[in-house]
Amino acid sequence: MIRLPRESLHIAMFSVHSSPLGRIGNRDTGGMSVYIRQLALEMEKRGHRVDIFTRRQEADVPDMVRLDSRVRLIHLTAGPVRPLSPLDVFPLLPDFLKALERFKNDQDLFYHLIHSHYWLSGRLGAWAAPRWNVPHLFTFHTVGALKNLYCQKDRTEPLRLRMEHQLVKEVDRIIAATQMEKEHLTRHHGISPCRIGVVPCGVDLERFRPLEKRMCRAHLGLRAGEFVIVYVGRLARLKRIDRIIRALAHLRSDDGIRLMIVGGDGRLTADEIALRRLTQRLRVQDRVTFVGRVEQEKLPVFYNAADVLVLPSEYESFGLVGLEALACGLPVVATRVGGLTTILQEEVNGHLLNDGNPLSIARAIAKLRGTKGLPVFSPQSLRDSIREYSWSNIAAAVLQEYEMAMDAIPGLWGTQSAVEMSAL
Repeated sequence: MIRLPRESLHIAMFSVHSSPLGRIGNRDTGGMSVYIRQLALEMEKRGHRVDIFTRRQEADVPDMVRLDSRVRLIHLTAGPVRPLSPLDVFPLLPDFLKALERFKNDQDLFYHLIHSHYWLSGRLGAWAAPRWNVPHLFTFHTVGALKNLYCQKDRTEPLRLRMEHQLVKEVDRIIAATQMEKEHLTRHHGISPCRIGVVPCGVDLERFRPLEKRMCRAHLGLRAGEFVIVYVGRLARLKRIDRIIRALAHLRSDDGIRLMIVGGDGRLTADEIALRRLTQRLRVQDRVTFVGRVEQEKLPVFYNAADVLVLPSEYESFGLVGLEALACGLPVVATRVGGLTTILQEEVNGHLLNDGNPLSIARAIAKLRGTKGLPVFSPQSLRDSIREYSWSNIAAAVLQEYEMAMDAIPGLWGTQSAVEMSAL
């Protein structure tokens, strides 16, 4: 065995049910996929190696995809090769673990730590970590019990609640996205605050930046004089897109206001049907555009073509699209949930709603229109308000969490096989 320098890590990331290369906006693909991919790529820039393990959902995807020279996405087969719900994936975790062990042993791999994402991956990590004798760090992305406090209809499954309650006792360290999440875990699960670090989501400041609004609107076929509201995200009930549609009905029809709803998985779901029927019932269908799914690299055009992003969710673990919008110089109106509660500031970059009442949303939108159509905020000031959330800064904070977990295990900075060393 060869001694590994402290500054070079080999990290195993688990994202069992959702691929970082999945289509953003689908039912089970959203901000978490962006987070994992961007974090892994940033770790690579710092000289670390990352293997991301996910369940194969399509037959034609390669066994291994290189996202960069030291970042690999590895598809392991467990159960039927098709998309499954998290609850359907749960009984397949033992098979996934067997495939994971085979891959690790066949390639003679050594990992310094496991960073698992979401409760399914956390369960897998809790099995793998003692086998590998490495620390296990866990990021919820969505805390089931915390979501239940906000959502009356979209309730978390009892199995998941039990697994999450068990996981917090088994993992070595938890990386929470917000201080509110940390306080909830401490209060309701009895975890010592010393075992929880708070690291927010990040944003790609190179991809998401201000562009010329006139050109973006022309590209999307929008009129220059329209006031454009945009929503970006999954078309799920807890996102409460219906609130924006109802708010639109409160705004005068002759104001030239348009709502663009960006998201979906390419098929007409029951949630989307309900939203379309609502636009017809409120007679605003001519002012609402269901754009469908948009690849992440094309999202900056939509942000820059709009005048405001509205996020009226019942619950958000963080609210990554809010960061993306602000990076593009777009103000945000959002309900008081997730990470945006600390990012949004009145008169600085947007407006936090005390409730999700459609009339409150309508009033906030009207206020953001400013006087005589002039913008209330400058794009540069909006962008400046979130510069600290660059992925470089976020990765540095996550690395500190990794070191804290590893320092708790003597001698872990550590060894690896000659096979691995020759690949560096």
